[in-house]
Amino acid sequence: MIRFHVLVLFFSFFYVSQSFAAKVVFYLNFEGETHHHHEHSHKGSGFKVETVGIGNKTISLKRSFAPEETKKQFFIGIVDVPAGAYGSISLNGKSYTLSPSLSLKDNSVKAVFIKMKDENVQVFPQNILSVSKKQFFSIPSLDALGVIDEDSGFIVGFIGFPHSPYGLTVLDGKIYTGFENGQIAEVNTENGFWSGAVSIADVSLENRFLSSDRKIYIPEKGQNTICYFCPETGARFVVSTDGRIKDAFYIKKTGYLLVATENPSSVYLLSGGSGKIISTVSFPGDIVSVTGDDRFVYAADKEGKAIYRYSFNQKSIESFPVFESPLIVRSFEDFLFLASKSNLVVLNKATVSPYVVFNIRDVKEMSLSSDGRKVFVFTGKNTYYVINLDSLYVEASGDTPGLVFQAD
Repeated sequence: MIRFHVLVLFFSFFYVSQSFAAKVVFYLNFEGETHHHHEHSHKGSGFKVETVGIGNKTISLKRSFAPEETKKQFFIGIVDVPAGAYGSISLNGKSYTLSPSLSLKDNSVKAVFIKMKDENVQVFPQNILSVSKKQFFSIPSLDALGVIDEDSGFIVGFIGFPHSPYGLTVLDGKIYTGFENGQIAEVNTENGFWSGAVSIADVSLENRFLSSDRKIYIPEKGQNTICYFCPETGARFVVSTDGRIKDAFYIKKTGYLLVATENPSSVYLLSGGSGKIISTVSFPGDIVSVTGDDRFVYAADKEGKAIYRYSFNQKSIESFPVFESPLIVRSFEDFLFLASKSNLVVLNKATVSPYVVFNIRDVKEMSLSSDGRKVFVFTGKNTYYVINLDSLYVEASGDTPGLVFQAD
C-alpha cells in the first residue's frame, strides 16, 4: 500500500553549535606519477614523520612512509585547535611556512598537506577551488565532508559542519547532506561554502541519499518509508512500502527508483517523479542490495548466495550463483560491482559471471565519478580505491580520516 504525505518546507539558517574548536587534518603527499599498471611495482624513497603540529598542538608519530604503485598519499593525523589564522606548521622540530595561511573558523575542518618532491619538503593548506572534478564523501565522526580530486585520486580537503553529516548527494551544482538533527544543508560544490539548511520532520537523515535531476530520495533503511524532497520548492512527500527497506538505487536512464524490502522480500519499481508504483517483483531469499539499468533489475541474495536478474521486457527472473554471500551490488556502465566480506568482484552484465576480482575487503560504499569512467570504493578500514572502468585497474588508493558513510 502506498500513502502520500505532503508538506512544504523553507530554507532557514543553520543552527550554530556551541563547540568552539576547529580540526586540522594532516596528509603526506608524494609528488610524481600515481600509476603505471603494466610496469613492475616499486617503492620510492620514504620519509619519516617524527612529529607534526600546528599552533600549540603536536602529534608524536615516529612512523615512516613510502610511496607505492597506487598509493602516493597518506593520512598522518588530526589535531583540535582554536579558531584563527595559522601561518606555519612544525614538522620534525622544524617550522614550515603555510602560504597562504590557514584560516579556521569555529567548526572548521581543513587539511594541511606535506608534499615530498625530490626529497624536498613543501607544505600547503587545502584549496578545493583549484579542483574541477570532485568526489565528495561524508565522515560523521569528523563532522565533515571530504573532497577527492577525481583526476589524481588525492584527497584535497574537507568541509566542516556543526553536526555530523550522513547522507549526501550532488544535485545541480550543489551538495545536499543530512544531519541527525533533521536538517539538510545546501553546500556549493565549487568552494564548499554553505549558507543554510532545511528542516525535515519525521524522516531520519542518517540514511543514504539518492537523486534525480530535480528530487532527492531518502529511503529509511529498516523502516518502510521513502521521502521524496524537492530542494527547489521545499516540497516533499513520503511513500510507504509494505516491507522494511534494505536498499535502494536510482536508474537515471529510466527515472525509476528501485527499493528492496524484506518481509516480504520484494523490489519496488517506483516513479522517480510521482512515487507511483510501476511494478513490484517478489524474490526468494534475503535480498540485501539492489541495482539496475534500463533493461534489468539485479538483486543480491545474501542467504542464497545468488544474484537475481529481472527483465523489464520478459517479466522473468534468472538466478546466478556467486561464491560468497553478497553484501552490496551496484551497476556501473557495462559491469556489476559485487562486494562480499572478503573481496570485490566485477561481473560481466551480459553473463553475470566474474570478470575481475579485487582483494578489497569490507566494502561499505561505491560511487561513480562525475565523468562516469571511475568507481570510488570506500571500505570499513578507512581506505579507498579508485578503479578505472576502461582498464579495470586500481589507479589510485588512499586513507580517509574516519569511516565513510556515503559518497557522490
